[in-house]
Amino acid sequence: MDIPPQLIVSAERLALSGSTSSIHRHFRAGRYVRLRRGYYVETSAWVDATPAERFEWSAAAVGLAFDQPVFFGESAAVVLGIPTLRTPPLVELATASERITGRRPPTFMVHGKSALAEKARNLGNYPMRYVLRRDVDAVVSGQFVCTSLVQTAVDVMISSSFSNALVVAEGVARILADQGTLGRDACLADHPGIAEELEGISPEATGLRARRIARLARADCRASPL
Repeated sequence: MDIPPQLIVSAERLALSGSTSSIHRHFRAGRYVRLRRGYYVETSAWVDATPAERFEWSAAAVGLAFDQPVFFGESAAVVLGIPTLRTPPLVELATASERITGRRPPTFMVHGKSALAEKARNLGNYPMRYVLRRDVDAVVSGQFVCTSLVQTAVDVMISSSFSNALVVAEGVARILADQGTLGRDACLADHPGIAEELEGISPEATGLRARRIARLARADCRASPL
């Protein structure tokens, strides 16, 4: 995922013009929504955008605001360009520390009492959450860092709904096939890295479900009937 051109970054504006006063003026007038401190989008663009676009803007703001955070789960799938059945409800980051897991307070803000500002407020944005994931296999995708294809597939197969996990797993299978590490007629479970990650998942029922999804997911998308 690259940095969306609609994202207005205060630091960049300051470097170019020496001032961020215009950003603050538009924000106070309700013409900009603030995703995080220093990261904005035009209010009209926010309202007119699709949920997927709003998620990418929110994720990009998180990715730029912190020091190379590692996107996790469905958020990592978006960063990697893998199709998802739904727009992820949260921007999720992997953490190795139990002390910082969980949701973070919302940072989204819209000023003004116009109908447009009110609509933007009602839409809201996507909260950030840290998820405990030790021994992360991190990769760079575009301008951001996320879990690897294999780890992302397994994390989603473990944590997401069956249908959404299958869509993501099929997307990963297609990419692995394009890379030449998985046969076109093979299932995702045949990939050595996936097979290794699927071993020892607990509880047992979670592992069984993940392995079933991996067996159904194929690069040609003609999965076995559910």
